Amino acid sequence: MIEKLRAVALVGTASQVSEKLQVWTAILALDEIVINTWIFDAQARRHSYSLLADAFGLISMAVKAP
Repeated sequence: MIEKLRAVALVGTASQVSEKLQVWTAILALDEIVINTWIFDAQARRHSYSLLADAFGLISMAVKAP
């Protein structure tokens, strides 16, 4: 099962993943996408989302946990 998940996962730097997502978005004519990271640590997960948001040129609106 893990191998099946890895086969369809987009893994790489923020710019690499961003490029792959943009290609798939164009191929499939998507209006929106949902991104989910498999990082357990909440702070690391937020950082991952922030890096990807930056790669897309989006303003990071992440709220820091107390």
